[in-house]
Amino acid sequence: MNDKKMVIDTCSLLFLARDLLPLDKNKNLFKFIKSKFDEKKFMLLDSVYQEAKHISKGIILQKFDFLKAIKKEENLALLSKDHNTIDNNWIAKGQRSKLQDNEYGVQKTRFIESADCQLILYAKRHKYSIITQESKSENDNKLFKKIPIICGQEQLKYNSATDYLANNNFILDEN
Repeated sequence: MNDKKMVIDTCSLLFLARDLLPLDKNKNLFKFIKSKFDEKKFMLLDSVYQEAKHISKGIILQKFDFLKAIKKEENLALLSKDHNTIDNNWIAKGQRSKLQDNEYGVQKTRFIESADCQLILYAKRHKYSIITQESKSENDNKLFKKIPIICGQEQLKYNSATDYLANNNFILDEN
C-alpha cells in the first residue's frame, strides 16, 4: 500500500485531526499526512473538501490548513453504467422497497453528489485505494451501502487511517 495512490474520506480526516493530532506533540503525524498530499500519494476530492468545511466546526481544515491550498479533484460525471451499478449493486435492497420512485430519485441524487459516492467512483476509475474509517458493520438503515462493502463488490482496496499508518510504519510520538 505504500506507493499506491489513495483517496481519503472525510471521516478519516476527521479522525486524524480530532483524535490523533492532539497526541502528536512533535507534529510528526501532521508532517507525514502533509507529505502524502505533497507527493500526490493522497488525493483530495472537492466533495470531501466541501464536507470538511462543515464537519465539527471545520476542525479538519483548521488542523490540516494546507488542504485549503492544494488542488482538489473535481467531482466526476456519472456514466450510464454508473447509474446501473448504483441502482443494482450499491443500494441496500431492503431500504429501496420502502421508497416511492420519486423519493428514491431524490435520495440517489444526494448520494451521487456525496463525498462517499464520488470517492468510490474516483477510486474505481483511477484504480486508487481508499482510506475510510467506515466499517462493514450495520448499514444504519441507510439507502446505500457503506464504502467497505462497495469496495468489496468493486474489488477496490481500502484501509482505515490507523491501518494505513501502521502499514507505513508510522509511530505516533506521544512525548
